[in-house]
Amino acid sequence: MNRLLLLLLGLSCAGTNVYFLRDPDPTALFQYHPLLTAVTLNILFPLAIQEASQFKLTKSKALRDTAVNHHTYYGTLGLTLVYVFIGIAYYSKELNHKPHFATTHGQCGFCALVLAVVHLICGFLVHYVLPPGNIKSTIRYAHNINSYLLTLFMIVTLLYGLETGYALRHVASSYLRYSLGSTPIVMMLLAASL
Repeated sequence: MNRLLLLLLGLSCAGTNVYFLRDPDPTALFQYHPLLTAVTLNILFPLAIQEASQFKLTKSKALRDTAVNHHTYYGTLGLTLVYVFIGIAYYSKELNHKPHFATTHGQCGFCALVLAVVHLICGFLVHYVLPPGNIKSTIRYAHNINSYLLTLFMIVTLLYGLETGYALRHVASSYLRYSLGSTPIVMMLLAASL
């Protein structure tokens, strides 16, 4: 039930973001950068966070394994979309002969990308490779700490993205821009509390 509620709220938040941030020209490649960001940060990452909260609370090994698998699925799909939307931004900059990672938004996004790779590797090692022991506990701790850093960098990147030329052109009202930008923060906090 909690997953369904989170999914419905995430769909409505992502849909609202997509409505305001879409470009009238469907062939405009860059528009897919904020649109995929909205889907990732409003739906997939909150679902991954909610599943992580579930497997920390459950005593049943079967339910715990299911929650770990769901966490891995949502997280990996979300990270795949992260790579896609960062690739879109990179390619668009290349097409327009603009410098890469020249803004605070781009630099924070690059840091988030590096943290995402570390997060994925640590999670994979903990859940699928390492045997029980001190190394596994240390890597699990790194994975958990990294999740907070990654979330922080994604939110900071998102907030800087609200002041980019694309966001300013598509959503003139700063109140509306920051309302749209706050939805992933609310969704992640809600996911952690369910």
